[in-house]
Amino acid sequence: MWVWFWGFGVSGDRNSISRAYIHNIVIRVLKKRETPAMKQQTSQFQEKAAAHFKQDYNCAQSVLLTMQEYYGIRRNRLIPKIATAFGGGIGRRGSLCGALTGAIMAIGLKHGINKPSLKGIEKEKAYEIALKFYDQFEKECGSPFCRELIGYDLTNPEELERLRKSDVREEKCSHFVKKAVEILIGLEAHTL
Repeated sequence: MWVWFWGFGVSGDRNSISRAYIHNIVIRVLKKRETPAMKQQTSQFQEKAAAHFKQDYNCAQSVLLTMQEYYGIRRNRLIPKIATAFGGGIGRRGSLCGALTGAIMAIGLKHGINKPSLKGIEKEKAYEIALKFYDQFEKECGSPFCRELIGYDLTNPEELERLRKSDVREEKCSHFVKKAVEILIGLEAHTL
């Protein structure tokens, strides 16, 4: 079994210290080293994500656009277009939260591959970050699912209309967009 620890693959067996345990220790140690400047930068990107969302980009688009800027990747015509159908929990299905899927796409944007990898190392790094992100998002937000997070069935026209008349987008969805950016920036800052 291979375990990723601070960017290095370490061989071990099932009796080794668990990945989650190591990850939690590393994150606690590194969070203590976060500077006020790092927190301010994270806050600025969270506000950019909220501003995108307020401009009527959906949750997935808002996170992807913000992380593209954070990564310093130049804008192109596919972004945010590629994230359009992920809003509302994938086409308003209420499935995976768009903020979560936008962040997963952003991970692929930075850590993804364009060709098959002989050893899969690059792909494994993307998978590892995605798994950590998913777990932390679920822990901090309460669920990975849009319908559970916002309390509306967006496939039902009456509930969709009630959502549009409510403050849920501003109160809940905006929070999840900002939280996704915060979590992902935190993970990136601690990925060596």
